[in-house]
Amino acid sequence: MTWLRSQRFESWKDTVVFEELLSGHRELDDRRRRLRESLEKLAQEDVRAMEVGVLRCFYGVDTAMALTLVTEIFDVERFGHPRSLMNYFGLTPSVYQSAGRETRGGITKAGNRYARCALGQLAKQYRHRPHVGVALKKRRSGQPVWAVEIADRAHQRLHRRYWALLLRGMAPSKVATAIARELVSFVWEALIEVRGRSLKHAA
Repeated sequence: MTWLRSQRFESWKDTVVFEELLSGHRELDDRRRRLRESLEKLAQEDVRAMEVGVLRCFYGVDTAMALTLVTEIFDVERFGHPRSLMNYFGLTPSVYQSAGRETRGGITKAGNRYARCALGQLAKQYRHRPHVGVALKKRRSGQPVWAVEIADRAHQRLHRRYWALLLRGMAPSKVATAIARELVSFVWEALIEVRGRSLKHAA
């Protein structure tokens, strides 16, 4: 932005166009800041604060991603098994049956497309080696040890799985889908643990 503001043009017409574009960029940046602040406030509400906090322990999961998962899943106890949640997000292979034969196709793509795409983008980050950077360390501050352990176990498992599938010759897009599917099982585990501990605390 400092470099952009320092630009000068010989033609007044170029200057006007440039200033309008720069003004539009500032407006979008301000809007993004306001939305980010609203999301942070929403994430701190009692009804979802612990779930969002636990999911933010996962590598690559910021407040927006955690809120997307929490609100889309709504009540994790609706899903008795991780595979049920995978089905809900449309990440499991479709099955065609005819004349006693069973053929597996692409993923079903059921459920919320935005949430599924977000999971796919998140899955790609697990190509990186497990490490705890400044941002992740900050997100994990004050969170329960068991949540961090689940998140670390997920990163180690998914990183190994990512490169094993890629080196096997699988297309990167399919690798991301496979990793997203496995990531959902860790998300399910974390949210189920939250519910269980919340019930114990209430009792």
